[in-house]
Amino acid sequence: MYIDRNTITVAEYLAEWIEGHATEIKPRTLKGYRDMTRLYITPRIGTLRLQAIRPSAITKFYRDLLTNGAKRGGPLAANTVKHVHTVPRKALTDAILVDELLPTNPAERTRLPAFRPQNPAWCGHPPSSGLSSTPPVTTACSPSSTWPRTPVPSGANYSTSAGRTSTWTSPRSM
Repeated sequence: MYIDRNTITVAEYLAEWIEGHATEIKPRTLKGYRDMTRLYITPRIGTLRLQAIRPSAITKFYRDLLTNGAKRGGPLAANTVKHVHTVPRKALTDAILVDELLPTNPAERTRLPAFRPQNPAWCGHPPSSGLSSTPPVTTACSPSSTWPRTPVPSGANYSTSAGRTSTWTSPRSM
């Protein structure tokens, strides 16, 4: 596929892309896209040429956000980084399919950094005091989760997508 050489930057393309979608998406989504672009994308990778951006540059951008992406230079929440990822992923897909500026989407080939909570209690695990007479609650939370999950008691019933009811068994009770 032939792609014309172009000097448009990431910031210029995103501004055009957002304005082009302003009538197609919900106002709240539009505001989110604009905020993510203004706060995180444009200051860090906005000056890069769109056609020169590589997956490694986007992966580094996400890592930087996780370490010092917040207003005061602190870490940005992993969930926010995932929301930021939505904007370049969708915009660069349109750069391929609609505008024919890119042969492939570098945002699709990036790796979002893994997030591991420092505090197990953050993940929904109850603190162990040894004084409780009730059995421990098993959670569906894994070390790479990015949000607290609801505790799932051993032997809990749940519905499958096919409408059948199954019983979940804790790996500890097997």
